[in-house]
Order: sequence, then structure tokens, then C-alpha cells
Amino acid sequence: MSFIRLIVILLSIIAFFWVVWWDISHQNISFVLAFSVAQIPLIVNLALISYRSRWISGREIPFLVCLRCNSLVIVSALLLPAKLGDLAKPSFFKAISHFPIAKGFSLVFEERIWDIIVLATLTIASIFFIGDLSSKTDFINAGIFLVIGAFVGLGALILLPQYATRIPFLSGFEKKYTIFSRKLPHEILVSFLISLLAWLMSILILFFAYNLSGLPEIGPSQILLLFVMSTLGLVVSITPGGIGTYEGIIAAILVSNKVDWETALAFAIFFRFCCLIIPGIIAAYALMNDGKIFFNGESKKNIKYKEIR
Repeated sequence: MSFIRLIVILLSIIAFFWVVWWDISHQNISFVLAFSVAQIPLIVNLALISYRSRWISGREIPFLVCLRCNSLVIVSALLLPAKLGDLAKPSFFKAISHFPIAKGFSLVFEERIWDIIVLATLTIASIFFIGDLSSKTDFINAGIFLVIGAFVGLGALILLPQYATRIPFLSGFEKKYTIFSRKLPHEILVSFLISLLAWLMSILILFFAYNLSGLPEIGPSQILLLFVMSTLGLVVSITPGGIGTYEGIIAAILVSNKVDWETALAFAIFFRFCCLIIPGIIAAYALMNDGKIFFNGESKKNIKYKEIR
């Protein structure tokens, strides 16, 4: 893991300085302006997904703890494939807020279900808005798969609270922690709306980052396609953080829209950094303040932590 971390850091440094050099050497490009404006929806997105974690926890976890944890997960994704960084969430919430690990896993499970539901919605919207998809059968197949996953996930949210005690694997956890609490209609609606707004903010990050950078103009439907396809590449990739796959998909879609390869690659790398700077700062703060508790455990009596609410 330390070797992988070193490689990722070295590649990130090289990529960062290459993007800076590329931006400076192309006077018609303004990554600085694009980065500055894109941080507005990024901050809103971070706030929304953090409030969603707090909402799903039944308001048992403070908002700032959720914010630090989600930032850590975003940054740690550079070292782990797909969304495996989410598996650290329950341990973090347990160490910092004494939130039961079993309930932490159910929280992550519910968050991913809402993400699948919203991503399926966006994919279907892309299919209707883009028009000619004759050469994009893989995209349609992914949309069908996501819709099926969305229905299964929504069914799980509704049915698991009622039948979890009858499932041998879950019954022990359910009786001890009530991990699958029954959701009222307004609670389900709020979770969906928060998730939808968070994903819309993610689209705005891409929209501002691209359209304000001075690159060749592409239509809103192509921005939506670019977002959905790159997100799918990020989720299903086996490389840490989707490194290579994520940038490759962005570059390939831009090239198909008559953007030259070098420019497309520069934007793909720039967009990666655009989404990591603020979460990286928050994650660094979290490691400095919460790191000893998280990594050493609660048994260290000499560690005192005053939770900020």
C-alpha cells in the first residue's frame, strides 16, 4: 500500500505541474477562472452529501464529523478501487461519534442506494436528451442495469426494515442496533431530494469547469453524457480512484466532440484536481485532529477529543 501511495503521489505531482505548464503555455485557456467558479457547486455538494449522512443517521452524527469523513473518503479514493473507501466510514463514525459500526454500514448502504437511484435517473435523462445513441449501446445497457439496481435498492429500503429480523444474517444486528429503521414517506423524499441536489451540483462542477476554461464549446447534452459516462468509469474501475479510466473516458468523449487529444487530456487531469483541492484540505485537517482517535482507537485514554457540534 505504501508503494502504491508513493506512485500515486509522484504521478499526481507530475500531472499537476504538467497541467499548470499547459495552462500557462495556452493563453486562450483559463483553468484558474474555471477552477474558482467550480468550487462554489463543489462546496455545496460537500455540504449536501455530509448533511445526507447526518440525516440518514437520524441526526446522531454531527454535521462537521460527516463533512470531515466524506472529505477523507473522497481523497482516499485515490488509493482504493471503486467505492471501497466508503468502508472506512463506519469505523470513523464509531471512533469519533460513538456511532455503532453496524448502523454505519447500513448508512453507507443507504447512501449508495440513493446514488444508484439518482445516477439511473440521470442516465435515462441522458438517453432522452442526447438523441442518436445508435453507437452507444454500452451506455444504454449501463442505463438498463442502473434502473434495475435502482428498483432493487428502493425495494430494499422499503422492505428490509420490515423483514430484517427474519433474515438470519441480519437478525442479530437488527435486534441489537435496529440498523434498518423504518422510513416515513417524508424521510424517503428528503433523502432522495438531497441526493438529487448533490448530483446536480456535481454536474454543475463539470459544467463550470469546462465552459469557463476556454475550451471548444460542447452542448449541454454532451456535458451530461460526459458526466454520466465518467462517473460510471469511476465507479466500476478496478484502478485506485479510477485513475486512468476516469481521465481516459473524459478525454475520449471530448475527442469525439472535435476537441484535440492534448486539450482533452489536459482538461481531464485539471478536472480531477478541481474536485480534490477543497476535500483534500478538509481531509488534511481531519487527519491532524481526528487521526489519533481514528487510527489508535478509543482505548487510548490519554487522547481527549472535544466534538464540535
